[in-house]
Amino acid sequence: PRAPDLAGFDLAGAAFPADHTCGDYYDFVPFADGRVGIAVGDVSGHGFGPALIMAETRAYLRSLSRTSSDLGQILRRLNRLLCHDTGDERFVTLMVALLDPARRSLVYSSAGHIHGHVLDRDGAPRHVLRSTGAPLGIFEDGEFPSSLEIPLAAGDLLLLLTDGAAEAQDRDGAFFETERVLRVVADERHRSAAHIVECLRAAVGEFSRDTPQADDITVVVCKVGP
Repeated sequence: PRAPDLAGFDLAGAAFPADHTCGDYYDFVPFADGRVGIAVGDVSGHGFGPALIMAETRAYLRSLSRTSSDLGQILRRLNRLLCHDTGDERFVTLMVALLDPARRSLVYSSAGHIHGHVLDRDGAPRHVLRSTGAPLGIFEDGEFPSSLEIPLAAGDLLLLLTDGAAEAQDRDGAFFETERVLRVVADERHRSAAHIVECLRAAVGEFSRDTPQADDITVVVCKVGP
């Protein structure tokens, strides 16, 4: 999906499949109140089956966002739909960050997804976006509360991704790890969002160049302008 053109923000994302199909997902979802949802998700496994489930998740989320801006309510409804559609062997982790361009802030809700991060203008971690509920498609009565509002300052950088980057391995079995992900992003923070995404992908590829890619990798970056 193409990133929206938002005054004062630079957004970019990319998915790098491990197979011909992809069980990872990212999207920029317009909300009726003018806010923009930045969604990143991951279906357990990879290949054709997870890709179908992720396509369904994307369609449900876009439909639900037209009728509500309450992230907790949206994920509750999405979870119930997926519980009816997925087997016991599949589940979906999903992070949705709702960006308010006018207030220069965000709230988020996370269904079992790996941590997101807000880095400050110096590249230091300022906020960790932790999970607020269980993965989707497991417990029909799951709750997914939204975070408190997180103000964004000039130079801040929002990073959302799936676990494929941190869990990439070299030929000796060592992991790339989250700390290295954050270091690469911090080092490139003065470049464009699209450049940061590509630099992280290149760094992971260089690290694991002697081993096949074991999992899908998805990265979304949102930079806050002056």
